[in-house]
Amino acid sequence: MFAIFAVVFRELLEVIFILNLVLVATAEIPTRTKYIITGLLIGILGSSILTYYSGSIDTMADGMGQELVNGLTLAFTALMIATAIIWINKNASQTSTKIKNISYNITVGTKSIKSLVWLVAFLIFREGSELGIYLTSIIRTHSYPLSEILLSVLLGVLSVSLVSFIFYKTSLIFLRKYIFKLTNFLLILVACSLASQAANFFIAAGILPELINNFWDSSQFISLNSTLGKTLNILIGYDDRPTLMSFLFYIITFIIIISGIKFSNKTFKHS
Repeated sequence: MFAIFAVVFRELLEVIFILNLVLVATAEIPTRTKYIITGLLIGILGSSILTYYSGSIDTMADGMGQELVNGLTLAFTALMIATAIIWINKNASQTSTKIKNISYNITVGTKSIKSLVWLVAFLIFREGSELGIYLTSIIRTHSYPLSEILLSVLLGVLSVSLVSFIFYKTSLIFLRKYIFKLTNFLLILVACSLASQAANFFIAAGILPELINNFWDSSQFISLNSTLGKTLNILIGYDDRPTLMSFLFYIITFIIIISGIKFSNKTFKHS
């Protein structure tokens, strides 16, 4: 359930910060509220439609086996999380500047205020569609009770609301980068865990070999059924008896994401 909480918290946190940037940057624009609300509604509608049709993966893979469908879904979700993390690390620093430039052009009359609608719509569509696809993918491949799903989403929303309230009241904006770094790292672990689970589904479907069954056995030290084991499984995708293939999927995913972040940061600095 940690994966659902982490995704909800991370995506909503970015939405809140982006909207805050938009509100601050457009403070001098009259009637901005109705345009921002219009953009919000368009973004929510668009992301909802995309999330709804993302379920077509089941239809596309019909007859290929539920294990394969689950594996493809988890692998696709891990890929999306990985690319989102890399993109965010490269482009987050430019978001504020872009918003301010659009706001300035609207204020001086070189750009229509309607562009504010599409700015907000695009930002909400991007974050909302990511959140929707992540959640549906995770829920589709796990037998979580509805009550636990709703609780995780509610905790994510409440946590973001609390953090946003603290930022607003205390102006501790400098904490933002640390919270984003923490949530990014947690999402990296979520992506690695999903990739590892995808490997297990591919093994069950007979597509991939185990290479080594029970690559290690730490069940006598930290059993997956123990409280600590379940906690580590939630936090980092811990498995007390993984196959070598699932372990390789986990490690390779971690290396790819970290390398992608470092490479994107390096190219951004040189550009």
